[in-house]
Amino acid sequence: MRIKPYLSILRLRQPIVDFFGQFPITLFPAPAILKNYSASDFQHDWKAGFNVAALAFAQGMACSLIAGLPIQYGIFGAIIAPIIGGLFTGSKNTVLGPTNATAILLLSGFMTLPPGEDRIQNVCLMIFLIGVFQILGAFLQIASLTRFISRSVIVGYVSAASVLIAMNQLHHLLGFSLPEATNFFHIARLTFNHLDQIEIPALFIGGFTALSYWVVRYRFQKVPATATALILSSFFGYFLAQEGYSLKCLSAVSISDFEFKTPHFSFSGINAVLSSAIACAFFSMLENTFMAKSLGNKTGQSVDVHQEFYGLGMANLACSLTGGMVASGSVTRSGLNWKSGASTFMSGLYSGVICLIAFVFLGRYIGFIPISALATLVIIVALNVIDLHSIRICFRSTKSDAAVLVTTFIVALLAPLSFAIFMGVATSVIFFLKKASHPKLSEYHFDEGGVLREMQNPEERDHPQISIIHVEGDLFFGASDVFRDEIGRACRDPLLKVVIVRLKNARHLDASSIMAIEDLLIYLNKTNRFLIVSGVNRETFHVFRRSGLLFRIGVDHVLRENQHNPTLATKQALLRAMELLGDKNPVIRIFSDSPLSREMIPNYEI
Repeated sequence: MRIKPYLSILRLRQPIVDFFGQFPITLFPAPAILKNYSASDFQHDWKAGFNVAALAFAQGMACSLIAGLPIQYGIFGAIIAPIIGGLFTGSKNTVLGPTNATAILLLSGFMTLPPGEDRIQNVCLMIFLIGVFQILGAFLQIASLTRFISRSVIVGYVSAASVLIAMNQLHHLLGFSLPEATNFFHIARLTFNHLDQIEIPALFIGGFTALSYWVVRYRFQKVPATATALILSSFFGYFLAQEGYSLKCLSAVSISDFEFKTPHFSFSGINAVLSSAIACAFFSMLENTFMAKSLGNKTGQSVDVHQEFYGLGMANLACSLTGGMVASGSVTRSGLNWKSGASTFMSGLYSGVICLIAFVFLGRYIGFIPISALATLVIIVALNVIDLHSIRICFRSTKSDAAVLVTTFIVALLAPLSFAIFMGVATSVIFFLKKASHPKLSEYHFDEGGVLREMQNPEERDHPQISIIHVEGDLFFGASDVFRDEIGRACRDPLLKVVIVRLKNARHLDASSIMAIEDLLIYLNKTNRFLIVSGVNRETFHVFRRSGLLFRIGVDHVLRENQHNPTLATKQALLRAMELLGDKNPVIRIFSDSPLSREMIPNYEI
């Protein structure tokens, strides 16, 4: 008797394996990639890893400052995320780590914490939940949904996040502190009210840092501008300190700050961070997927977005257990990795190792970096992220793109960023549904030459008996009401005896559209008239049959399409209509949905 439960488990094993085998995820792709790893690959990867580490170490500290976390969180994220992420993505293009956008999302999530909830205590829990959501999303292939997200949402969100980052760091540049603020305008008002507290030495350091950054970036392009500017500003700050000026500097860190952590699970804690964790997981998926595809297009390599998302989730799980910040695909570090000639994912691993070495040996010197210097670099990098070219395209393309961008941007400045992302996506979906919910209806006739054409002057037909209504577009639930109203308007003439609905170019019928056609059938039957459906493709025919509409209309009144002769089904429907009328020469009225469409759409042969 005791063996039976184990036998049932064994019987379940194969279905479980079959189920998960459908997902395009390799649990640990690193060994397969490293089978043919060569000395040449090592040289290219080590060079790229060194270049990326010089940027990642400074950016990690900057992201900590943005999120309002101790400086080591960003450094640990720059160490752990590229190592773990590379092992589980196997991608040579993507370098994971803290980013400006995810840092500001963390900050936004912290702002919504209830009173009494500790930020440090909840950060590991939030990042842990983000990692779990991302791993589940990878197995459920959620990353495929990114193709339905308008780029206008991303452009608007990133622009707003950049402006918010710059405003949130302005008080560090000016040398004073601010209480917690909830949105852009609150931060701006508090900053303006504290302008009398500006510290001139901090402002000088900020100006010197900005000058150093721009000189190095444009005159010495092979030198890492961010790291060099921090080093130079630290020396300048040390000189000012020796002259008696007071400067606020970062806290020094050491290897003792590194510790394995266990997220503190509680109902109140999960409830406090859940919405922010979902939003951050969703946005990092978008950020990572768009970045990976962009680099893939440049390198000519295909990108497995599900594997990328899986590796991102594993990296965030590791960060939650080691005190690292939330990770995403970094555009700047990934681009630098590609330009540096990386051969495999090992370049990201090497960058993490180099950051670890720098942390061990240089951590105590971080205490010499003025906060105003790091804040200046954060502001510069944040403003550089704003893509004016993409904004211009969004405004010039369509009104809906401009509306989505503006909506996302404004909401991101007024409300938590997690809400702004979903509002932007919802707005883009609404505009899409609005466009897709207007199928084109027009009536056709066979001319004297036997060619099916759209009628240009339907007023010339005085006594219609048969109407051939051509439907083109999506007939999902959003279009069913428009379809019902337009086709009902075409059938109000009491002289009309037979309605032929041509569905050759109709797509995506669902229950709502089936019910609309059924309503038309009921209306026509009550007035002793007939409905014939022609040009029905395979998909539509199956929907008709499964819903039972096929048998309500009548099998002989539903004529399937002929791919070799697209007008044959309509000709057969017309002959069937003549049989129903008992008239071999009926008068045929051709209906058009609006005078405007008749002017815009010329005659053409089907």
